[in-house]
Amino acid sequence: MICPHCNATSLSLQRTGTRTATVVGGLAGGVAGYQGAINGATAGLALARSISPHPWVLASGAVVGALSGCLFGAQAGASLGDHLDHHILKLYRCSACGAEFRADSV
Repeated sequence: MICPHCNATSLSLQRTGTRTATVVGGLAGGVAGYQGAINGATAGLALARSISPHPWVLASGAVVGALSGCLFGAQAGASLGDHLDHHILKLYRCSACGAEFRADSV
């Protein structure tokens, strides 16, 4: 592929879709993970209360759930964003002149 502005061959694929989808996926996963962790920790705390009551179980379960949700959500978002970048957006940047363009406009 060649830059349509300066005919250079040093091009890089813009990662707009990957960056955006990673952030959105991480946030959505974090919220879902937090909610799941709160529900699981509440149920676990109710069950464990008869054995050994420790209120920190709820807080630690929520933190672990939110973090794991962020990680899994961000991974899923990055995968989706990478697909968008390569197959739909196709936004490139020329390293020589700085021009940005779509691959299908060349």
